[in-house]
Amino acid sequence: MKTLGSDSVNIIRNLNLKAVLTVADSLWQLRFNSSNMALFNEPWYIAEDNFVRFAKNYIAAQNFELGNNHNQRILLDSLNNGIGLKLGLTNFDLNFLNKILKTTDTTMYRGKIYDLEFEVQDVFNMKELSVFLTTDTVFIRNTPYGELTGNFDLENLQAPLFGKLFLLGEAHQVRVAAAWLPEGNKVLKNYDEFRNLRPKEFQANIQASNFPMHILQEFIPGISKTGGAMDAEVHFSGPFDKVGMDGTVRINEGQFQIDYLKSMFYLHGQTVKLSSTQIWAEGDTIWDGSDQNKAIIHGGLRHNYFKDWKIDCSVESTNNNFLVLNTLKGDNDLFYGQGIGYFKANFSGTFIRTDMNINVITGKDTRLYIPLSSTSDAQEVNFITFIDKTQKDSVKTKNFNRADLTGLNIDINLSINDEAEVQLIFDEQAGDIVKGRGEGDISLSVNREGEFKMFGNYIIKRGEYLFTLLNVVNKPFTVAEGGTINWYGDPYGAQIQLDATYEENTPVYNFISDELQLTSDQSLINEAQKATKAVVTMHLTGDLFKPDITFDLDFPNVYTRLKSLTDSKLRQLNLDQNEMNRQVFGLVVVGSFLPSSSGSGNLLLQAQSSGINTLTQVFTSQLSGYLSGLAYEWFNGKVSSIDFDIAYNEYNTNVNLNDPVTGRELQLRLTSGFANERVTVQVGSQFGIGRQITPNQDSFLGEDVTVEIQITKNRQWRVKVYQRTEPDFAGGSLRARYGAGISFRKDYDSFDEMWEGLGKLFKKKSQ
Repeated sequence: MKTLGSDSVNIIRNLNLKAVLTVADSLWQLRFNSSNMALFNEPWYIAEDNFVRFAKNYIAAQNFELGNNHNQRILLDSLNNGIGLKLGLTNFDLNFLNKILKTTDTTMYRGKIYDLEFEVQDVFNMKELSVFLTTDTVFIRNTPYGELTGNFDLENLQAPLFGKLFLLGEAHQVRVAAAWLPEGNKVLKNYDEFRNLRPKEFQANIQASNFPMHILQEFIPGISKTGGAMDAEVHFSGPFDKVGMDGTVRINEGQFQIDYLKSMFYLHGQTVKLSSTQIWAEGDTIWDGSDQNKAIIHGGLRHNYFKDWKIDCSVESTNNNFLVLNTLKGDNDLFYGQGIGYFKANFSGTFIRTDMNINVITGKDTRLYIPLSSTSDAQEVNFITFIDKTQKDSVKTKNFNRADLTGLNIDINLSINDEAEVQLIFDEQAGDIVKGRGEGDISLSVNREGEFKMFGNYIIKRGEYLFTLLNVVNKPFTVAEGGTINWYGDPYGAQIQLDATYEENTPVYNFISDELQLTSDQSLINEAQKATKAVVTMHLTGDLFKPDITFDLDFPNVYTRLKSLTDSKLRQLNLDQNEMNRQVFGLVVVGSFLPSSSGSGNLLLQAQSSGINTLTQVFTSQLSGYLSGLAYEWFNGKVSSIDFDIAYNEYNTNVNLNDPVTGRELQLRLTSGFANERVTVQVGSQFGIGRQITPNQDSFLGEDVTVEIQITKNRQWRVKVYQRTEPDFAGGSLRARYGAGISFRKDYDSFDEMWEGLGKLFKKKSQ
């Protein structure tokens, strides 16, 4: 908003008056004929029977009235037996202030002026001047603030000007009392409610009760959803070009949203101090969107007698549960999510060019989403869909809408721990999303031009990736601990080094069918027909958008002669990546290994098994999710996590083309976390259903029980015990295996730091 200057609007655009000057009753009489005038870009008309009569020390007006097509009127009338005048305006709108004050918003101010009267009881000596104002509801933009009434009185041109204004709303009111002393007067030490009123000095007392905080949204950019009310006691004093301020504003109940973060903040009974150089909130408390976690405010706004406004404020949370970021996908193309934790934010700059520096240590339930592509195409063996280089270049040019930035320059420093979840979204529609929990330090910056940069590294402790094919096949991969993602400025040029594993229970018969044809050992063939654990490891390295992808296979529960055959086959596949990809694809998509080309007659049955597995997986996935949510409600959130995993799998072996052997399994698994995931218990069982590959095989195939305890708060020391059922070394059907272990983990940034840390550890032990 600009104030009225030398280039102020020309109110009278066109004036063409025709008047007749005569003498009537010994007085000069001026009568105006119908004329064309333009005021405020509007045509105006004057009444037919009008005149102004005047002589020395006498003036009188009759029917001197101007009107337009909007029922607006300007009237001139005589007072006090011909020595005074009254000028009245009716049905005007306050929106003319937008033209006079040069506001950028043409609807900044509006409201119907019922009456605005200027009276001078003695126009020849300029004595007893008065102004009266009455309006309907006053609006600032589209928000009503109540009816405005007031009056101003001036005894003569050398006397003090004194007046009062009242703004009355439905639940609030504002009283303004103001006074001004012209030059050449003495100091008035006691004038009404004012003290020491000096010549050329303006003073005003403002009292507000329950005034809506929404007024702040009209003048401070980047905030919205303001609510609540405040009381105020403020005194203004000084010459018009240097008005000082002193007082307080008490916010009874208030709220606002920072648009860029989409986070709500609440204020309860806080006091803001006002002065000629500051609007200050030292030590005030602000609450987050949950209204349960608080932060302390230090500082506020600096100014120099209402000029050179600057922001100088910091806000720091008192715990690690404060809700800082709460954006959705549509709010931000570059990153979004829910940021909860400890934070300290510094705000500086001006309203137009604001700088925000935020340091955050993530807490529980933090989720940060980084979309990496807006397009997707399903591919057959490429287990993650990546956009090509040309798409990458186009994505890098995506900028914020500058209107949304509102002049903001933002730097966010994230210290991420394993309580926070980070998701890299390759293709949201297809479900290509890597989810991880880990540790790292990441810096994100967005400048006023919309350039987005990222620096830092992220080390995954645990995570998962859901492989999808044509939005039908969905198989979960587990991201191994120790995977890294590094950013060097370009958010789309990150370098990754990740390993992800997938497990499936299936026979190895098809995998080593060529080798088995060379043996007549029926016990070895029978062993190959039993389901065993097969582990696929996917290695991703290099550019995040175009990584190098390789695969490994492992059979942890295969022993004796069968292991030698699988190891030999794996050495062959390591030399033939296409065949490795084919077998991995078969295991992940079909649920079993693909037969060699000589056994291709069984592909129809393989496809049938794949379809059955896919349909049952969709059903069991939905059922598992429902049971997990229901269990979480039963326990009232007292456990950290509950997960039911119910899976059905059908597989076959190509022993005989005319009579292929089919196996069916049902897996039940319950995983539960306690004490913020420091204690994890997993219990699972596996059952054979229907016709089994080995006729005498029991329907119960095995069970697994694993308990892991992170015995220290920093999670460096862990104890793990387990019991699982697996094939016997000696060729028997099943046996139970038990184990226990303890592990220690500590990360160092360099070898020197590690050596120094170990030295301190041994030194402590020796003392």
